[in-house]
Amino acid sequence: MLHATTEFDATAWIEEAARAVAGLDAAVARRYELSRSHYDYAAQRLAEIFPGRPEAFQAAWLHGVPLQAADLLPDHVFAHEARAILLDWAALRQLAPAPDLREARTTLANPLLQLSSEIAIALLITEQTHHLDSDSALTNWLTNAESGGRGVLPPTPSHRPIQPDWAGTSDHLRLIQFVLIPLAEHTGLWGERNRLDSCLELIREPAGMLRTAELTRSRAPQLAGLADELAGSIRDVGVRARFDFHHLASIHRNRGPNTPDRFGWVTITVSDALHAFLMLGELHERYGYAGVGFQDFSKGRPNTGYRAVHTLLTGPRSAEGPVAVRLIWEEPAKGLLCAGALDQFSARRFDTPGFVRIWTPERAVHQLRTEDAIVLVYAGRVHSELVPYTTGARVTRRGNALDLGPTARLEQDDVVAITHNRPEPAERVELRALGLSESARKRLEAAYSKHDSDRALSRGSVELQRLVAGRPAGVTVRTYSEVLGQIAMLVRTKGPVAKPHRDRRLLIEIGRYHLGLESTVTEEHWDFVCQLVDGIAVSPSEIHGARQGPCSRCFPGGVPSSVLVRSEPVWAERGARTGTLILHRLDTATALPACGERPGQPMPADYVLIPGAFVLQTTVRTGLILDVSQVFRSLAVEIRRFVATCMSTTTGVFRIDVDPVLWRDVQAVRTLLLAVIGVVQVWVPGEDPPHQLGQALPRRPVSSDTDGPLPAPWRRNSAVTEMDMFYGREGELADLVRRAKAVARPDAVAGAYIALAGPYKSGKTSLSHAAARQCELSLGRPVLFAKSYCEERNWTQIAVDLAGFLVKRAMDRGHPHWTGILRAEKKNRSQSFWTQPEALEATIRTLLGLPNPPVVVIFLDELVGWCMEQELRGNDGDLARLREFLTMPHRVPGLMILSGVAAEPCWRLSSVSRMAVRDQAELVKLGPFRQDELADFVAGSRSSPVPIEATVEALRELELDTGGEPFLASAVCCTWWKMECPTIGTKTITLTPDKYAAARRKLLDDTIQGRGDSEIPWRFSRLPSEVRARVDLAVKQAGQPDSSEDLRIRLDRADGATAIAAGLVRRVGGDEYAFIARLTADFFLHKPDTASWPCT
Repeated sequence: MLHATTEFDATAWIEEAARAVAGLDAAVARRYELSRSHYDYAAQRLAEIFPGRPEAFQAAWLHGVPLQAADLLPDHVFAHEARAILLDWAALRQLAPAPDLREARTTLANPLLQLSSEIAIALLITEQTHHLDSDSALTNWLTNAESGGRGVLPPTPSHRPIQPDWAGTSDHLRLIQFVLIPLAEHTGLWGERNRLDSCLELIREPAGMLRTAELTRSRAPQLAGLADELAGSIRDVGVRARFDFHHLASIHRNRGPNTPDRFGWVTITVSDALHAFLMLGELHERYGYAGVGFQDFSKGRPNTGYRAVHTLLTGPRSAEGPVAVRLIWEEPAKGLLCAGALDQFSARRFDTPGFVRIWTPERAVHQLRTEDAIVLVYAGRVHSELVPYTTGARVTRRGNALDLGPTARLEQDDVVAITHNRPEPAERVELRALGLSESARKRLEAAYSKHDSDRALSRGSVELQRLVAGRPAGVTVRTYSEVLGQIAMLVRTKGPVAKPHRDRRLLIEIGRYHLGLESTVTEEHWDFVCQLVDGIAVSPSEIHGARQGPCSRCFPGGVPSSVLVRSEPVWAERGARTGTLILHRLDTATALPACGERPGQPMPADYVLIPGAFVLQTTVRTGLILDVSQVFRSLAVEIRRFVATCMSTTTGVFRIDVDPVLWRDVQAVRTLLLAVIGVVQVWVPGEDPPHQLGQALPRRPVSSDTDGPLPAPWRRNSAVTEMDMFYGREGELADLVRRAKAVARPDAVAGAYIALAGPYKSGKTSLSHAAARQCELSLGRPVLFAKSYCEERNWTQIAVDLAGFLVKRAMDRGHPHWTGILRAEKKNRSQSFWTQPEALEATIRTLLGLPNPPVVVIFLDELVGWCMEQELRGNDGDLARLREFLTMPHRVPGLMILSGVAAEPCWRLSSVSRMAVRDQAELVKLGPFRQDELADFVAGSRSSPVPIEATVEALRELELDTGGEPFLASAVCCTWWKMECPTIGTKTITLTPDKYAAARRKLLDDTIQGRGDSEIPWRFSRLPSEVRARVDLAVKQAGQPDSSEDLRIRLDRADGATAIAAGLVRRVGGDEYAFIARLTADFFLHKPDTASWPCT
């Protein structure tokens, strides 16, 4: 917040600003024939907003730009938008430290911030342009503006109109270019001596296309600073502007080549950074999440080695669903600076690193030239200055020094974006991966030479060779994960090539070497794996790691060696291993040489450095230095691969050495490892040792008996523990178990979907846990419980993607079931593999780590929302196919219970109405507790007891826990009592529903805004004597039950105050419950939803 150092008359400022835009306003008024009613309405609003202001002040606003929106927006929308804009602009003008405009704008801390209101107003006009057709007045006005007519102020000499082809863009961008920029220059918001004049140039010239002549050593740091400031300022613009992105997307949808493709993508061509900023910001606000792909075009041809798709993670979804957009830069050099600005924008706006990441692998193999500009993007943020590259130059990255000379060190998440402004291709440099030994290089080159003899490989295969062969000279490759990821990316994106069979064989050779696969790998299996890669968007390394990692713990009988591609024969002998992970403190570890060295320093030759403070040793069984603060989702694959390697080459015992700083929070480290790796045992020295370190946990076969618990893997897989506590909801629990039994009957012909919906913290998860436990014991069959934000992540992500893949292939082939898909492609396949559904099903189950035998009941707790956050977009019917797949091969109907706050996405993904088999669908809504359930909850709640000085936050939390009653209602009653107490006297008052609602709003507003007391000081003595007497009697009666059965009967007959008091007696006992019971008794004795509530 800026503060004024001196006061001045704001009227002169406003009048001059109004005169500056008077010509624009007059033109718009004449075009749109603004009615007098809008002037009167605006005058009334301005009188309310600025009371006591002179008439000239209000008149200046009436003749200002906001009136352009009056005729286009409804009155209620205009009242909201105009009020915000007027307040914002007026506050900005009042912050000016001097009456002289030219001096004031140069002394403001952030001069570009002055443009926020002007941009908001201009975009306010564009928001409603969808009411105008192509022949509307706005189009004519903009056409007149381009030619320098009266529609807009004449451009200043410094204004150079841009020369893009407007045929592919809309009036939105034209309005910004020809109205906003001249208006800003004419009103003096940017001057010749303003240091942000270059930012105006960057906006005017789309995406700040850099010219080689201007890219000097002295100019580059200034441009980097301007880009950062531009990104921060545009953030404010995006917040205030109500840019109708949905309309923009619909415009391009209806324009022939910009219609959605078969994957649902809408391609939009953008020409400048401002356009992209506004679209991405509104995309996040309106749709919550959507895939955003950036594609660079070079000389009219798409860059096949360039593609990155990321997802906006948070935010609400609209009823219309997400919109997938692919932004295409018009020229290859335009995306450079804009990419860095977008990263800064996303980091400041959404706090989500990795929002936009620019990958240019094809350019990275070019010879670096002195004139080339480099932007280093690390973990989604710009960490380096924009400087021209010279041999031996050193670029200081924030928080670390990076040498971009001949011995440059780049980490895995580092991305080098290089712009080449020369038309001729640069000279290639020798690619050399220093992480590979000489023998490994020769072996890899020999594998490639067998397929490159006729020089008939496709473009994708050539790029594949470059990626695998190495990096630019001087770059040390620490891991192969990025190489394998690029391989999978090319396999998924390059489409049909001249000789796909050769590409598959090349992928097999790469997989055999890098993944350590045996020669028993057949092209059949790898061809199927390639199809999985193409459908579920994971790399072969991830499939490999998931196959031999913790997902295989779900197979009591071991991995079927006849079907699964094995890395070592020992897997078939050992079966599914769980392993034991030992946490050691780093300063006490003796097996790690030079363990005091940190990442970034020279490490021993047998270590591999992974970004994020991970050190893995590849030759011995010890070896992980863990820094929890640097664990990102992108590194989870590396951790799982390390564990899988240890599991397959050792006795099943491996250790992780923890940083001493993190050792004090070793429980958090344990939880993190369980979530990422999924091992069963994590042991800390000093605790009781686990069962036989290095031995697999004993397993009992799955039995149909109902008198004992299920084996340990199923117990863990269902996320059901004996410590789970369940209160109330007996009716809902019995109904869920009844439905599960009905579906599991031998004569059942149809499955069922149940959407378990309810408010936040209303007991959905507890009810699901209790139902899963009861179903396991009563059915004698495994129950699959998938809970979001926990350790059950691997199979859910892959399985949902696989379901979408199967559905897509089924639609393409016209077959209703996935078995038909595979049979339809048995041409040129091995009959023994493709015509045996059981063998193929076992392969898929092994790859996904799914239980065997199939499950009957599937619980998905908040999984739909989690899948959306994990970039799993999902298609209609994905969950239906997933349930069908999980219940195979016996073709038994399944019961899928979808738990979550919103049931609409669950219905869309299950697509009950579109299924060939009409499964039953039900919706179970959890309401407030009954009185007896409430007493059980208070007596045994896992929440801490409400303190004597009950805080508002504690009451609000207990209101959520109990489904809305009764604690917050008591606090509202106390708030109302405090409001009415000074005027009570001796007269009788009533609490109506309206008064109750007003008191509730006041209580929540005071809590959120920090006004008033944070505690509730109203004691029992403030209540009327009659109420106190009734509460004392109820508490006394409920506090002395003869038996539990008598208590149950008494609770059924008693009112809510008695139920609360009885629960508190059983929980804390003594007199400590008195205040809480008395505090809540007033609500139960007199319900607020009645016509009136007498309190005396």
